[in-house]
Amino acid sequence: VVTVVFIWHSVFILNWDLGTTLYFLVQVVTTIGYGDVTPKCQFSKLLASIYVILTLIVLSHFLNVYVDLMISREEAVMEARERCWRRLVTSTISRRSSSKTSYQMRRKRWQWLP
Repeated sequence: VVTVVFIWHSVFILNWDLGTTLYFLVQVVTTIGYGDVTPKCQFSKLLASIYVILTLIVLSHFLNVYVDLMISREEAVMEARERCWRRLVTSTISRRSSSKTSYQMRRKRWQWLP
């Protein structure tokens, strides 16, 4: 909403073209601020200040959501790897214990041999 109001204000009140307005808004959001295009009246400065604050809040929220999504995906991958690793270790241990048991049983069976 603030973006639309600022675009309307800058195009119709400040007589900026749409390209200059978008150029200014991108500079403000990315905090580059070259200084070649600046608002002249107090109301434009107020709108730009409100725009900066609200845009940074919205962008930080979306960044937070994105990072949470990436972390949850990474946790799911790590859990899957851990489950796979546990299955591999468990099956290896059970195979070793069963082979040892069968070896012991065969040894007992042929114990009477010298």
